[in-house]
Amino acid sequence: VLALLVPYFHARLKRLQHSQAAFAGRRFRCTVKVESFYGLYLKALGVIVPAGLIAMGLYTIGVGIVREVQRSPQFSVSTVFAGLFTALFAWLLTWPYWASRFQQLVWGRTRWGPVRFRGTLTAHRMWGVVLGGTLLTLVTAGLAWPFLAVWVARARVESLQVFAAKPLSQLDLVSAAAQGVGATGDAAADLFGLDLGW
Repeated sequence: VLALLVPYFHARLKRLQHSQAAFAGRRFRCTVKVESFYGLYLKALGVIVPAGLIAMGLYTIGVGIVREVQRSPQFSVSTVFAGLFTALFAWLLTWPYWASRFQQLVWGRTRWGPVRFRGTLTAHRMWGVVLGGTLLTLVTAGLAWPFLAVWVARARVESLQVFAAKPLSQLDLVSAAAQGVGATGDAAADLFGLDLGW
């Protein structure tokens, strides 16, 4: 039952994050609706279920092959690895779709004064980035993980479009000096390892 509240709290979290950001003395505004998040979760579920069924089928075949080769009905290390690769396969099918639709939804409802945004990240591009980066990470025994993180971040930033009624150079981007604002919150987040980018 509590799982049904996840989209609600996720939407509230993104509204909080985007609405608390500010630039040039002006705050951003995020009007993403909870109903939109429930719709996104339902669409993602429509991808996860088939991907999970395919992954379970591959896992069953893999376990059967391992047992036949080893002539043993018991689970082994090879069976565990088959399960891990099956989970990785399911993740590769579902997460890029989720990430692309998520960015489109949130940034499409974010404004900064006269400026609006649009996320154009596609699932196809994310699949390419994540698949290539994951294979490279596996081949390098995890050493390429930072490169994968940078590639994903770059794809997200490059797919963000900015729209304004007049050129950005003509906007008032001068902000008064912040009073009583320090780096305590940022330092505390780093200290405790908090990650609110979900």
